[in-house]
Amino acid sequence: MTGGRRRASPWPIAAFAYSALTVVVLWPVVTHLSSAWPHDPYDSALTAMILSWDARALPMTQRWWDAPIFWPLHGSLSLSEHLLGISLLTTPLLWLGATPLTAYNVAFLLAFPLTALGRALPGIRVREAP
Repeated sequence: MTGGRRRASPWPIAAFAYSALTVVVLWPVVTHLSSAWPHDPYDSALTAMILSWDARALPMTQRWWDAPIFWPLHGSLSLSEHLLGISLLTTPLLWLGATPLTAYNVAFLLAFPLTALGRALPGIRVREAP
C-alpha cells in the first residue's frame, strides 16, 4: 500500500471483462446450453461424445481406449483427442445429469475467458508480501 490507497486486483476485472465478452459474442449458445451447437455440429458432436465417454469409462483402461467409435476397431480413441484434461471439468457435470451437449457448451464457453486469463498472466503483476 502506498499513500493509504489500495489498488484493485486486476484479476477480477479481467475475468469479468473476458466473461462478458464471451457472453456477448456467443449469446445464442449462452441461453441454449442444452440445445444449440456453437458451430458446425459434426466436430462438436464428436467432442461431446468423447467427453461423455470419458465420464463413463475409467481412463487409460482397455475399455476406455475401445470407445464406441470406428467400430469394430480396437483402440479407436487413439485416433482422436482423448480430452482427459477438459473432462476434469465436464465429468462432474455429466455425473450430475447434464447432457453431453450441455457439458460441451459449458467447456466451450469457459475456454474463452480461461484462455484469455492464462494469456494475461505474464502481464499481471502479483504483489509481494512486505
